[in-house]
Order: sequence, then C-alpha cells, then structure tokens
Amino acid sequence: MPHANEVLERGADFLKSFIADGPLLVALSGGSDSSALLHVFDRLCRTPAFRRFNLAAATIDHGLRSGSSEEARIAGETCARLGIPHRILRWEGAKPSSGLQAAARLERYRLLTAEAKRLGARAILVGHTADDQKETIAMRAGRGEGPGLAGMAPAVLLHETIWALRPFLCLSRQTLRDQLDRWGEVYMDDPSNANPRFERARLRLAGETGSAPALSPEERLGISVREAEWLKRHGRVMGGAVAFIEGEGLSPAARAGAALALFRLAAAIGGKVHLPGRSERERLDAFLAEGQPGRLTLGGTVFDRRREGLYLYREKRGLAAARVPVGSLHDGRYRLEGPEDGEGLVIPVEDSDGAKALLEGEGVPPAIARRAAPALFTLSGPSEGMFLRRVVAAQAGFLPGFDLPFAEALRSAFRLPPLPPLPVRQ
Repeated sequence: MPHANEVLERGADFLKSFIADGPLLVALSGGSDSSALLHVFDRLCRTPAFRRFNLAAATIDHGLRSGSSEEARIAGETCARLGIPHRILRWEGAKPSSGLQAAARLERYRLLTAEAKRLGARAILVGHTADDQKETIAMRAGRGEGPGLAGMAPAVLLHETIWALRPFLCLSRQTLRDQLDRWGEVYMDDPSNANPRFERARLRLAGETGSAPALSPEERLGISVREAEWLKRHGRVMGGAVAFIEGEGLSPAARAGAALALFRLAAAIGGKVHLPGRSERERLDAFLAEGQPGRLTLGGTVFDRRREGLYLYREKRGLAAARVPVGSLHDGRYRLEGPEDGEGLVIPVEDSDGAKALLEGEGVPPAIARRAAPALFTLSGPSEGMFLRRVVAAQAGFLPGFDLPFAEALRSAFRLPPLPPLPVRQ
C-alpha cells in the first residue's frame, strides 16, 4: 500500500539525480498523470533544496476534438494560478486519415522539442506511469518486438536535441490520482483514452495490459554496451555510406550478447528507423553461416560478403529526388540544414564516377564503391546556405536512453558529433 509521501519522495529523488540545474519543461495535458507531474514538481521547486530549478509548462492542442482548445485553456489557468509560465502549442495543418495517434505523437514531441529549445530547458518532463508501461509492453508483444519488450525508457532523447524524462514510470496512475485527491487538485479525463479506435484504449477497455518488462533497464543498457564494444572492435564506416565488418566479427562467438548490433548498423546504412523483421534476420544469419562470398539485400541494405569480411551499403532502388524543407529528413540518411523556412531539391548524385572516387578515397574497395556510389544524394540548383547532413534514422526522432552506448559508437563510426549527455545520473 503506497504511503502518503511516496509521490513527493519519488519526485525529490528524481531532482537529486540531476547533474546540473536549470529550467524544466512539463508536458501538461491536464490529465491526472501530467497534472500530478506539475503539482509535485511545483511543490518541490518551492522548497530550499530545489529552488535552483524552475518550471515552465506547455500544452499541445492537437485540434482533433472539439473540446481540446478548452482543455488547453484550463491547463493554462492552472499554471497561472501556480505562477508557472505556460504556452499552448497547436498542431497546425492537415491530419492523416490513418496512423493518427502515431502522427500526433510525432508532432507533440516535435512541438515540445522546439519549445524546450526556446526556453533553454534542461529536460522535458513527461507523465507516463507504470500503467502506460504495461500497456506499451502489451502492444509491442502483440507486434513481436523483441528489444521493445524492455518497455519505455525512463529517458528518451528527442530529435538529437533534448531529453524527455519520465519521473513516475515506476508509479501507478492510481497512486498519482490519490495524491491529487489529497491535495484537492482536479484533473481532466481525455475521451481518447476510452476510444476503441485506438490500440492503447482497446487494451485498457479489455483489461489486456502486459506484465513487467522482459528486460530491466540495466539489462537493456548492458546489451547496448556489448553492441558498442562489438562495433568498435570489428567494424568501421567509410564515407558515411559503406560499412565493413571484418570476418572475425561475424562469428557466433563475436556476436554473442550483441546479436542485433549488425542489424542496427544495417538500418543506419539503409536509412531505416526499425530493424529488419525476425524472418529477415534469420535469412541473414543463414547467409552468414554459409561463409561464402555473395550478396543479400534486406530492408534496403545490401550485405556484400567478400573474403575479407562483410560490406554494407544502401541498395539502388527507391532513390527518388524530392523537394525537402530545411530541417526535414530525406531517405532516412540525410537532413537538410540551412536557413529557416528554406527548401532544397535533393537528388541522387549525377556524377557517379566522382562519388565513387570519393568513396575509394575513404578506403572503400573499387568494386564496392562502384555499387554504393549511385545511392548517394546531393543538392541540385540554388542552395545558398543549405547543405545535407548525414543522420542515423533511428536517432533522428526518439532514442531510448538505454540505447545510448551503441548510439554513440555508431555516431563515432559515422563521424557525427556526440549526442547531448543525459542530464541525470543513471
């Protein structure tokens, strides 16, 4: 049975874990979870021990329900009563007819990231609970997502920029509601939480939530460390386009404990967010077990086995030119950088021989460079102040904190700048 001070104690322990102080942005929907987040940290930040922190809040109005604007206004009134700066951020433009919740999630975190950058916030605080964790595991188990069965991470890096932290991931929703009731604070219920149109709501209505995570955060972190060690020892990336794994690194002994590292590397080379499916991974394992030269294409990445080892590069199919707004991704491998509101035409390289020569200069064998060069992109036409920056698709949106060791090893291999460090001690 939780005791009356459990929520405050958890909040205090969380603030003590910060490496440095600074502004914190609360993602406030007005529901019980985020309302508890706001009130707990408001009370704590008024105490002498935590006055070095200051709060701001933001509410996302997705514009998907008639009452959403009113709910955002009420959330703002709560912040005004507490003296906490608050902004309403609206999802503008057309909404998709399918995948609505996933699209809303992407937009929500994009808006929160932009607001956190504007404020210079140390982190974004998100009110997910143990109930959300169980539901997430149930959904991922239904889709057969092996690594995802570790559940949501306590910390997630958004858009390579700002950390979103989940202080109450170990507490139940009812524990937070009980605390709000003791304080006499009210909260709203989002009707979407009971709408069977959405997967999470269906699970709640059916009572089909998952169990505890199959892997603890510590176990998931340990896997990431082993994957990073495997990549550092056995692999390298040349020209941001071709990866090489030495033969020894392909042995079962070398890959033990880091079995998914090769697939994470392949996803980065091919511009994919997600790993190949289980059947595709089994095909590659069988291909590697044969130990013979040859090529296999999976998930947009070519696995080219040579005597000296394995080369990976993007396949030549689906290389479309497109007009890309500044800040957007193209092909999962490039982000267009430049003046705000700018736009550039991104096309496959026209000078394939020149691209081949550049790859050879990075140490890529000529035959591999010839195959990999046509999959490179460049800017066409006027592009003053704009350039393409290589990215890793799986890191460009959401990066769980327990995947950070491998993510950093991958960035080092691609010669990308380091990611922002976690603002809290793990």
